[in-house]
Amino acid sequence: MDWYSLTLVSLLFYALQGVLLKSAALRGCDRNLTIFYYTLTVAILSIPLILINGIQPATALYIGLAAVLVNGIAYSIQAITRLEALKTIPASIVYPIIRLNNAVVAILIVVFLGETMTFLNWVGVGLSVVSIYLLCQGDT
Repeated sequence: MDWYSLTLVSLLFYALQGVLLKSAALRGCDRNLTIFYYTLTVAILSIPLILINGIQPATALYIGLAAVLVNGIAYSIQAITRLEALKTIPASIVYPIIRLNNAVVAILIVVFLGETMTFLNWVGVGLSVVSIYLLCQGDT
């Protein structure tokens, strides 16, 4: 599968996750259990990948474990705050604002990882911010 197809599949599943989280919020599901079940599902489904791909060398494993720990903490914080936001305001406001992460990630990758972006890439980031702003205008 090419990168574009993989990206579209990821987009569809991310959208499905968003709909399911909003549904859980509307039904008053316990925040902690929702996040626990989601994380448990990811962990269980990851086991076959680990078995197929094998274990990394020790140095890479320790660096990987540190990254996983930080990622887990970051995911927990964002999942809790997203679920709480979804309980109180429309998803049509929450998700466009959350999608600003694409622009933030692009900027942080340039700053911290030294990647370069062309002028058109920067225009794309700017248009993303403007489009998200416009999406949120009708809902406030």
